[in-house]
Amino acid sequence: MMENNRRRNVEVRPPTVRNDKRVAIYCRVSTLSDIQEESLKAQKYGLEQVVKCNSQWTLYGVYEDQDTGRNTFRPGFHKMMLDSYENLFDIILVKSISRFSRNTVDLLETVTKLKWLGVEVRFEQENISTSDAETELIMSVHA
Repeated sequence: MMENNRRRNVEVRPPTVRNDKRVAIYCRVSTLSDIQEESLKAQKYGLEQVVKCNSQWTLYGVYEDQDTGRNTFRPGFHKMMLDSYENLFDIILVKSISRFSRNTVDLLETVTKLKWLGVEVRFEQENISTSDAETELIMSVHA
């Protein structure tokens, strides 16, 4: 049990310039019901197709959670954030803002942190990206 409480040593690595973009997918549903399980599969499949259709993108991995979006203490989300500090991917692709976070303050703080690390977040449903200057206002409204 002690092992679960240990913190992972994370080395912050600066972003590197690459021709292709490594894409992480983040999917989330709120409950463990069968219907939600299908929704999780659909999110994952749909976003994988988006990555496959872009010849300049390579799928790094998929992070997923079956938990509320009102906090950032979700296991998949936490692992994704730790991996972002290690510069393992360039883009996080998410179905919608509500799948990423339902708390406006957490959303904006997380996106700001990711931008500082050189990671872009793209929300497919809203068709917005954190690489756009006006994104913060749009995200606040949607969140």
